[in-house]
Amino acid sequence: MNSNRIESIDGLRGVAAVVIAFFWHYNHFTGYPPLLMVFYPLYYYGEAMTELFFLISGFTIALVYQDRIIRGCSFSRFICKRLKSFYFLYLLSMVITCVEQMQYKAISGETFIYNSIDYIHVLLGILLQLPGFLFCDIPANGPTWYLSILLYLYIVFYYVVKLFSKNDSFLMIVYAVISFCGIFLFMPYSLAMPFINLYSSRGIICFFWGCALCCAHNYYKKNKHKNIYFEKSYLFAIIILIFTLFILFKFNLLTKQHRIISRLIEMYLFFPAVLVLAIELKPFNVLLSSKPFAFLGKLSLYIFLFHFPVQLVIKIIEMAYDLDIDYGSPLVWLIYCGLVFVVSMLARRLDLYILNKKVIL
Repeated sequence: MNSNRIESIDGLRGVAAVVIAFFWHYNHFTGYPPLLMVFYPLYYYGEAMTELFFLISGFTIALVYQDRIIRGCSFSRFICKRLKSFYFLYLLSMVITCVEQMQYKAISGETFIYNSIDYIHVLLGILLQLPGFLFCDIPANGPTWYLSILLYLYIVFYYVVKLFSKNDSFLMIVYAVISFCGIFLFMPYSLAMPFINLYSSRGIICFFWGCALCCAHNYYKKNKHKNIYFEKSYLFAIIILIFTLFILFKFNLLTKQHRIISRLIEMYLFFPAVLVLAIELKPFNVLLSSKPFAFLGKLSLYIFLFHFPVQLVIKIIEMAYDLDIDYGSPLVWLIYCGLVFVVSMLARRLDLYILNKKVIL
């Protein structure tokens, strides 16, 4: 086990995956999902969990690899280890989804949600080139766009550390500056151009803000017992959390016309506060480190990658047998969640088997 691992962060990542797979993307099925009045924020604002994914990724990659890179970890070793952690799963989910999309198109005459299943897009997908810095098309398995962006961010992260590794404080400033530069890509919200698009900007802002937060965390750990304010850092996080919620609801910033402002508030204040609380607030830390949340954390990447292929299977069966599935039924929703869990656990077993056999794809 990695000595830098923070179990509560894994639990938080699991929660983010569940919100995306079981709530936000359930809207692929129906415009009126089950228990809408109870889970309304999750169904209609769950997309923001991708920003939390990027924030956590930046925080953890800086926590684990920053010192290693400073001590001389080569680029090839770094990038190969990162690719090994997800590329096989990415490739497997993409192949399965492309086959399913072709089957769905053969039955219905069109693809389900995402359209990029031609040879060019498949080849670009294999090379992790969709979407983001060079291209803006969503891949056949839509959620995998996150990994395409993440690969570029890993590369930038490595060379930033190599070039500016004077000390944590200096690196924190560099990370923050890069994150703020992402705002300029985010502002033209509707543009879909290379470099200037919503996907790359969300990744840049949150990933490098997570890196900066990690530097602050390292400084906090070194000076925790020297200053009473550091010992109560979770109180500042709670204040920030309450403040951001007040601002968002008081000024009705969650509406579509104010969505740019609200997303920036979420990325720079709300989610970092949640992350700090997950680490420093003991009850929250214990909860997210408990077995159920640890289980979700272990399955988070698998849930993220394979929930859309499960949705496609359901739609293919519905079309092939001329069924009329009531997607607004809580029972149907529970069956879907159960299927995603089963497929995710099977994918994890396969992944671990390949890693144990030292098959590097």
